[in-house]
Amino acid sequence: MRQIVTITTFGFLFLTCALSAQISGTAFRDYNGNGIKEGGEPSVKGITVKFYSNAASPFTDQLIGTASTDGVGFYTFSPTPVQYPIRIEFTIPSSGQCDLQAGQDFPAANGSTYGTSVQFASGPGTRNFIVSYPVDFALDENPKVYLPCYVNNDPLGGGTAGPSDAFVGMRYRDNGYGSNSGRAPTAPIGPPHEVLAYASQVGSVYGVAFSRQAKKIFTSAFLKRHSGMGPLGGGGIYLIDPDNVNLAGNLGFVDFDAIGIPTSNEGGAYTFPTANNQIFTSNVIGTNNQRGLGADKEDPNHDPASYSQIGKLSFGDMELS
Repeated sequence: MRQIVTITTFGFLFLTCALSAQISGTAFRDYNGNGIKEGGEPSVKGITVKFYSNAASPFTDQLIGTASTDGVGFYTFSPTPVQYPIRIEFTIPSSGQCDLQAGQDFPAANGSTYGTSVQFASGPGTRNFIVSYPVDFALDENPKVYLPCYVNNDPLGGGTAGPSDAFVGMRYRDNGYGSNSGRAPTAPIGPPHEVLAYASQVGSVYGVAFSRQAKKIFTSAFLKRHSGMGPLGGGGIYLIDPDNVNLAGNLGFVDFDAIGIPTSNEGGAYTFPTANNQIFTSNVIGTNNQRGLGADKEDPNHDPASYSQIGKLSFGDMELS
């Protein structure tokens, strides 16, 4: 019995020593620059990791092994003790594989602290590598922010709903109610918001995507109770140029329904609630008039049928690759 215990303990100690002799780490995108992998910061697979043992001059360091980060961004390598110190080189593939592209993805800033592309190890331990995609970050510390506003009733009816602010911009650090927000004078007043589109141009929208290359904003139609659709209906995508605001022009970019990608059954019959106020789910978005939306934004409305259509028809959010 004593011999068996001795052999088992020795085997455990050997396994422990083998595991502790590893160099390992994770490659990931560090969006907040703190060097710690946190929620929402994706792992990066496909990073090539090379290991070189040190050689005295005039000899060249010897490549002793390679590894590649796996699907969760992890790599490991187990050198022998005599091979230390070791130089570790991380390489971003040049082929564009695994959503990586040399020339666009780079080792993160402050790499000497958080994981540069060349590191040195005098013994086992953790060596992480952090990838940075500069386009993920704003160049301005107080960038502009764009978002939709919602206007009651029919923006296409010719009343006060139409010329109301439906898409606006502001600076990220702005505080208080905008001086053009219509709030009472006693409220905290901040810089005015910029009006980029009226309700008559876009109607109710929700999804917002910005093309950094083209410097254009895309926003998508959104079915919202009490707020009417714009000129393109439920399948509309609108294009806004923040550098050349046009509050009188046509901002329509593409109508998905018109090109054969239905966002609702435009050819069907709109189902309005029955006399006893029963509401049935309809696959048709009614016109602003059918929904009972008036022309003036101060007038009340019921718009009951849209209640059961939210999240089922038109668009939700939108992203730009």
